[in-house]
Amino acid sequence: MAAKGERARRRALLEAERARATRERELREARSRKRRTALTRARAKLPRRTRVGRPTGPRARRRRVQTLSLIALLVLAQGAVWLSTSDWLLRAGALLLAVVAAPVLATLLFDRRH
Repeated sequence: MAAKGERARRRALLEAERARATRERELREARSRKRRTALTRARAKLPRRTRVGRPTGPRARRRRVQTLSLIALLVLAQGAVWLSTSDWLLRAGALLLAVVAAPVLATLLFDRRH
């Protein structure tokens, strides 16, 4: 009979431990739900994030290629001036000319109507 009493006592302890663990888990889940809803409410009041990154599509790709081509052309011209002369005044003048000529060249070289 003592064995049955011992078994019953252990079973009661085990059930009590399981019930305590269940209560703790439910409390944790309730806190987590409460925190999640508070975060969702707070995020709803904030402005939406805009998409980050470069534009996609054929028109954006063409514009990138054209811009990079113009920059490469101007850098090559600048490099030619730097290699052909050692006069700093000419080098600075060529740099200033490239900066001023870039928008003019972009307008003349590239068709932006499409």
